[in-house]
Amino acid sequence: MKEVRPSSRLGETFQAAARAFGARDWPQAEALCRQVLLADPRHSDALHMLALVFSETGRPDAAIAKLREATAVQPNNPIQWTNLGKIYRDTGQPAEAVECHRRAIALKEDFPEAHFNLGLAYEDLGKFDEAIAAVRRATELRPGYAAAHYNLGNLLRAKGLFRKAVGAYETALQIRSDLADAHMGIALAWQALGESEHAAEHYRHVLRLFPVSEAARKSARQALKGLGQLEEGAIGSVRFADSSAEAVALDRPLNWVFFDALQWEYDLATPLTAPMGGSQSALCYLARALAARGHGVTLLTGTKSPRIVDGIRCLSNTLPLDVALSADTIVVVLNGPAELAAPLRHGRAGRQLFVLWTQHAHDQPHMHALLDPACAALWDRIVCVSGWQRKMYHRCFQVAEDRMDVLRNAISPAFERMFQDAAELAEAKSAAMRLAYTSTPFRGLDVLVSCFPEIRRRHAECHLDVFSSMQIYGGIRADDEHQPIYDRCRATDGIAYRGSVPQTELAQELRGVRVLAYPNTFAETSCIAVMEALAAGALVVTSDLGALPETCAGWARLVPRISRQHPREQFEPHFGQAVVSALDQMQTDWSAAVAERYRQVEAINAACTWKVRAAEWEAAAARWLQPSHVSSQ
Repeated sequence: MKEVRPSSRLGETFQAAARAFGARDWPQAEALCRQVLLADPRHSDALHMLALVFSETGRPDAAIAKLREATAVQPNNPIQWTNLGKIYRDTGQPAEAVECHRRAIALKEDFPEAHFNLGLAYEDLGKFDEAIAAVRRATELRPGYAAAHYNLGNLLRAKGLFRKAVGAYETALQIRSDLADAHMGIALAWQALGESEHAAEHYRHVLRLFPVSEAARKSARQALKGLGQLEEGAIGSVRFADSSAEAVALDRPLNWVFFDALQWEYDLATPLTAPMGGSQSALCYLARALAARGHGVTLLTGTKSPRIVDGIRCLSNTLPLDVALSADTIVVVLNGPAELAAPLRHGRAGRQLFVLWTQHAHDQPHMHALLDPACAALWDRIVCVSGWQRKMYHRCFQVAEDRMDVLRNAISPAFERMFQDAAELAEAKSAAMRLAYTSTPFRGLDVLVSCFPEIRRRHAECHLDVFSSMQIYGGIRADDEHQPIYDRCRATDGIAYRGSVPQTELAQELRGVRVLAYPNTFAETSCIAVMEALAAGALVVTSDLGALPETCAGWARLVPRISRQHPREQFEPHFGQAVVSALDQMQTDWSAAVAERYRQVEAINAACTWKVRAAEWEAAAARWLQPSHVSSQ
């Protein structure tokens, strides 16, 4: 659903409610909206936001009632009408949904989401011709609307127009190559046409995608079995092609400039020798991988010792940006702040693209400037690291999804090809029952320390290594407020507090770890720590918060996150039990556990290296540099 953006007239209370809504803090958003409505019962935006809170928290009848109030106060707001229509459809009332979406379109005909949702409601009513017309109009208004092209394919396939359906699905995949459902749709269409080889090709492609849900994998395997090609499907599920991006080549090398505004002292070589944050490590690894593909690359960071490392210029971010600019330059700004586009663009002409590569969630202050459409428009592209992050930026900042790309993180080179075969993995893991925690302390370490004694009571031989500190954010910090949790680690039997270590050392340590125990309580846009644990052959046990489900891609044990319905008092023992269950299962059938973990290792190595990501960034750049994408700013 679309977020409600506060206008300049609104007071601090409503702005605070909007921030709470963006952070998915539903109780706080509800309380603040109610405060606004006590003072002004006809405050349309507060009524609208409160309705969305009700919808998000499982109170659809209350949501409908509040949105009816909002539309009575402000009947000319198309967003309110289409959100009301979506809730009606979610509650099984498609006729009412149609009426609401038609009202929205009457107010704003060039509203692609309203046409799209109208099509879904018509589909529920069995009116496929009307549904096709509505969804097709959404694609006309927004050619980059991947979900609309995908649903158009579904509608055409339902009508028996299989070849036209294939065309719609293919358009969706041109926009989002990771859309597994579109490959499934194409496969089903080709199968209906009797083209089993074409169908099998797309079923196999589903197995090559990462991440993809286990349900999609299962469906693709079953379909391949039905086509008599199960063996190929089984192989494809663990040996992915490097990247579909390899097929999209640039006709010339580009000049890539990576800019990090933080004053942290690091350059290209730092991740190899010292603990570093995931964002900065990602920047360095991607820079190396792009240079290896023949591109010119410059890093502008907080380094105080400019130098050239492996042919890549590592300069200070205090220098004028012009030192690194040339024709066909792509300036990639890591983590903003979002308002940085204006000063970076100021007074500069030429063929340069300004890309915001953000690892931050929507609730982080560095991104709040995107609430201003003028600020968001200054970025040629916004690159997210997960579909969940892109969805939240669209919902909370109203940035159009077709202006954002998802280019995922990857594993450190130290975690590549750690095992030659399953036997080597089994040998590495058999020495001891080791668990590990490898993220920063504020993301759930306190929960793990609390539940570890019960885990150890059930498995007395298990041992937990904690690789965690705030050192990755710049040196040893004497003021680290997490010292009490480190002390708890040291005081708990079976826990060894290790602090932060360089990537090469961490990789060697994780070779012998059976389980990454990560009771995450901090919504992450991605999680390199999880990816690297998967690459190291560990079974990941974590929560389903934020982008963790898509990062884990079916390889992890996910525990429902902390919420009002599942408070910490329940989450803690449930997480501990999930770890115990994982250890029990390993002991019960060690050979099956090893085989599954090795399939996991193979999948991560095929799909989640920086070599693969560099090819994907290069393919994205080829799209961005087409005339229809180049900004006129």
